[in-house]
Amino acid sequence: MAVVQECASPPHAGPGAAWFGSNPRQGIAVLTRPPLTVVPEPVRDGTRSMYAARVEGPVEFTIVAVWAQQEPTYSEALRRGVEAYRDVLMTSPCVLLGDFNSSAAWDTRHGRRDHRDLEDLLRRDFGLVSAYHAATREQPGEETRPTHFWRWKEASPFHIDYCYLPESWVAGLEQVTVGGYGEWADASDHRPVIVDVVPPASARSKSLSP
Repeated sequence: MAVVQECASPPHAGPGAAWFGSNPRQGIAVLTRPPLTVVPEPVRDGTRSMYAARVEGPVEFTIVAVWAQQEPTYSEALRRGVEAYRDVLMTSPCVLLGDFNSSAAWDTRHGRRDHRDLEDLLRRDFGLVSAYHAATREQPGEETRPTHFWRWKEASPFHIDYCYLPESWVAGLEQVTVGGYGEWADASDHRPVIVDVVPPASARSKSLSP
């Protein structure tokens, strides 16, 4: 499955797609392939930066897709989104992922804790941890694999896209791959973050459980 930001509304959205946004040419989509399907959750007031959907099939979980907007800042947008979807994020299991437009490196640069406070909140209140950092053992703000190149410039790399998984899923985390600069240079200024994980048995569909 995938979360794609800044994409047009699919012309024929079936059970494998949930799209959110007010501009049909630029929104955010949650996409799945059989045997998985996706069911959108009601859109919450107070945020244009997060949307939720239920993934159903052999593995079942809730996904909160992120495309942080300036409301009025990216940090405030993330705080608002988390509060708007607090009850959804409390649902187990839940995965939070997308374009956060946020970085612990920026915290260090500007003498603040915006991103680190968000990560502390996600772990403390919802039991969510960054798949990238769990896989690489790198520290927030010291990432070696950028996910965004400002104005498409290789000399302006940042790590601002994340996938937060339940802590109980980390044992099944096989690898996290970030797309390289050259192979995606014509597609976007962002790079995909690909997470390979085997969820625990508790995430299996009840209909498939013994």
